Amino acid sequence: MAKKASRTHIGQEVVDGSPAEAKLPKVKPIIKDRYQRSAEVEMTYLNDDGGVTLLDPSTLEFVDVSAEDCAEWGMDSPEHGYGFGISVDINVAKKLLGWEDQVTNAAIKRAGCDLTIKVPNSNPEKDADMTLYVNMKRNPHNRPLRKTLADDYADQMLRNEWKYNGEAIIFGTNQMLNGGQHRLVGLVLAEYKRQRDPKHYGEEPIVRKFYIVSGIDPTTQDTTDIGQTRNYGDVLFQRAEFDPAQYNERDAKKLSTDLGGGIRLVWLRSAGLQIADAKKLHNPVMLRMLDMHPRLKDATECIYKIDNDSIDPNKDAKERQKSRINKYVSKQQAVGLMYLMATSFTEDANDINYDNWEVAEEFWTNFADLDVTGWFSRLREALQMHKSGAEPLKRDQVNALTIKVYRSWVDEKKPGKVGLNAQEKENPGSIKIGGLDVDPEE
Repeated sequence: MAKKASRTHIGQEVVDGSPAEAKLPKVKPIIKDRYQRSAEVEMTYLNDDGGVTLLDPSTLEFVDVSAEDCAEWGMDSPEHGYGFGISVDINVAKKLLGWEDQVTNAAIKRAGCDLTIKVPNSNPEKDADMTLYVNMKRNPHNRPLRKTLADDYADQMLRNEWKYNGEAIIFGTNQMLNGGQHRLVGLVLAEYKRQRDPKHYGEEPIVRKFYIVSGIDPTTQDTTDIGQTRNYGDVLFQRAEFDPAQYNERDAKKLSTDLGGGIRLVWLRSAGLQIADAKKLHNPVMLRMLDMHPRLKDATECIYKIDNDSIDPNKDAKERQKSRINKYVSKQQAVGLMYLMATSFTEDANDINYDNWEVAEEFWTNFADLDVTGWFSRLREALQMHKSGAEPLKRDQVNALTIKVYRSWVDEKKPGKVGLNAQEKENPGSIKIGGLDVDPEE
């Protein structure tokens, strides 16, 4: 049972579970229209007296608020929820999660736990990390925790790429988390990583702003986090990376999508990774990559103009059919590969060399033109055969085959058989362009 409400610090910011001295403006209730309901729906999650259980910002404890006291909390009605902003550090995050951890214990291993993590040893005489077995008592009915997602959030926070966007941590009236577990666990993991390497991540503890909402119907948990994630193309389109005076909305969206995929491919291969590694490129890092490599936009427009029929409507259907890169290689891959080819003379990643740009552009122009034979017709035939065959090439293998032909063409070798041997199929990342596309050790 929640405690009886005691309103002593309403509207104050909470740090480390204690109210800060400076008061915030009076907290506003959640917008009423977002929680409209049919008059026939019974509000079964309310308390017996028609009130609601809310999280007190001053103590981070749950309290019962009667229907009559809702006005004191700035609420029109108990079913509208209550929200407040709060600065969260590792201690506050653990309290919100109901975090309970123990060092290695056979009973815990048998019973299972929500999370197993390595943390800096609390004994200063021991250098090795210790293993914590964690249960989160306020998170029993949430979706299973994805450790990789929490780690991703932790890395964003450590790189100061985490931005407060108003998205709430949600608690139901049953005092359990409806949504936000990955962000809170991410903050805890970020702080443990900072403690392990303070010279790299700084001496100051990780603290981030969150918005907390409580008093929500617990049965609405299945309706959270179902919105569509903004992909790279969405972000780039919203930033108007391509001149709206030159491209209509349809073309600009396609260009943005191709640019996003090209950025990711350059990011992966410049780190010695492959598409199959499935590493996620977060939007802030993606935008930073574009700042470092602005001519990726030029590569995108180049590939698009070669490939897309609508760029030159004066061409007849037969002529337009000769320019179809996308028939063999995705335009996103083509953008990334063209950029890597164009920068293949680069010796220092901080000083990009574009001397090979015209050669890279010529390669893709020839590849798209069905009248050009030699290496290009053989590559198209190989890609088409594998695309329609029983064992189609994977994307990394398509990249490897394309790079292999590119290198033979640049070296002016006599056109020959196009394909990958068993070792190259197994490790397609071993075939490199050079420049940015090298092994990390190099």
